Amino acid sequence: MAYEVIRMEFQTELHARWSVFFDHLQVPWAYEPVTFHDDEGSPCTPAFWLPEQRIWFAAEVEAPVWWDRFAMAAEGQDEWLDRGGEEPDWCPPVEVPKKWRGTTLLAEGPFFPTTCRASTRGGA
Repeated sequence: MAYEVIRMEFQTELHARWSVFFDHLQVPWAYEPVTFHDDEGSPCTPAFWLPEQRIWFAAEVEAPVWWDRFAMAAEGQDEWLDRGGEEPDWCPPVEVPKKWRGTTLLAEGPFFPTTCRASTRGGA
């Protein structure tokens, strides 16, 4: 029986947990395959690229400030969507070449809750 050992270093434990989840589902993924830059040169690096689905997947405890602008560019949107008067000037546009465009998903928060409460229903 042949085994393939891959050594991968992740930025966070959260990213490592999501990689195991994708592996379990047999969903091919690439970890941080490319870094995009906004108009000011700041890096924007989504955690995962799911090539078969053409999905950028970010798994973060809190959404990165660049996420909305990146999502717009990755999905080929040219104009800022009205978000209740929120202005986009706090985050400059991000350039995403056509070959990297796709759908975007953001999982915000921990992979598992940090605290669990025991149920008091049905007994002691």
